[in-house]
Amino acid sequence: MSLYKPLSQRLRRACTFLPLYDYFSEGSDSLGVPSLIKTDLPYAPRLFLTACCILLSLFLVTSEAAALTITPSTWDTIGLDSNTPASGPYIFPVGAKITGGTANSTSTATLVWDDGGTTGSTDNSYIKIHDSSTLTFTYDSSGNADVYFNVEIAQRDSTAFGQTRRYHIASAGTNSVTRELYIERLVSQARNGITDVKVGTTKLNMVSVPNGGSMSLLKDNTYFIQLVGFTATAGYEQLEAFINFDNTVIQILSVEETGSASSPITNPSPYLYADACAWDADPNSLNYRSCTGTGKFGGNITVTYQIKVLSVGSGSQTLRSLIHDFSGSSFHYNADYSTSARTMYLINPATATIAKSFLPGTIAPGGSSTLTITLGNPNSGAIPNSSITDVFPSGMTVSSPLTY
Repeated sequence: MSLYKPLSQRLRRACTFLPLYDYFSEGSDSLGVPSLIKTDLPYAPRLFLTACCILLSLFLVTSEAAALTITPSTWDTIGLDSNTPASGPYIFPVGAKITGGTANSTSTATLVWDDGGTTGSTDNSYIKIHDSSTLTFTYDSSGNADVYFNVEIAQRDSTAFGQTRRYHIASAGTNSVTRELYIERLVSQARNGITDVKVGTTKLNMVSVPNGGSMSLLKDNTYFIQLVGFTATAGYEQLEAFINFDNTVIQILSVEETGSASSPITNPSPYLYADACAWDADPNSLNYRSCTGTGKFGGNITVTYQIKVLSVGSGSQTLRSLIHDFSGSSFHYNADYSTSARTMYLINPATATIAKSFLPGTIAPGGSSTLTITLGNPNSGAIPNSSITDVFPSGMTVSSPLTY
């Protein structure tokens, strides 16, 4: 990408002088355009060549502006409970921010496994994709998008600790840098916790969903879902807080994280991952998996998702929320992880049915008939904010109260 701009600048500079001079003096200008050039062409052909030259330079600039960048956006430290690996968290997000796309257009992204870790590109024995390795997403009006995959630790025992797997994220012929997932020992601690999960169609109308409660979301609609939690007052050098959303049914459009302790992280941050101490994620570095700077993030935290319901899938999903961190020399997660859960019902209103019948079917003047309206809902949860209206023919009235 960096080659296009200097070349386009050189072409535009050369094009500017082409029709004006028969000779350039010896040497070159500050953009590197050689100035020892002679042209014996008549003026008109030179103008034609100039136009072609300018068009080519504009094409190169356009190519540069359209180039994609894919930047990993999540923490590559994943893990299991240090004492009972089978009982704690095991699903983690792997995300990236993609910029330079076409505004409001649709594209795809893929998580690709690479060789180089303790497990190779085809070895799913310890780390594997949880839902889908390829997802479809839509760019926002600025040509940017967030993409999130979910990986799971497949072997949930002590042999998993220290296992690694390398990956990159690809979209439209562009690749992110190669990163490495590392399975760490996570210590369950009550200093991290979830206090609430909220949901609404806007940030201003979100309502609380209590622990053990449920929410009903309609297919093709967008919602805001907010995780509310806490950490140690001063925060931690590394922190990631998230809700597990299946990417086959939910598209994460954006995220926003806030913390009462935030240095040097921008607050609010457009990431799930708060890299407060400049964590070295390069597996080839001598400082790999260590802080190279100072800072902390945490305290009272919120993570607000904007999501879109793509499909209903199996009809429901259990949402679990995780806060995991690095501080001192160890890694931790919220002790209420296993007990703090909500159910998300995914609803397709188009599958609801309405039928009505009269008994008897023929009514004489002054007579009566029983009207039965039958509603059908094959979805896993109730269809919110729904109602029916039935308009009687002229001359027909209700003769007795409704029964349900």
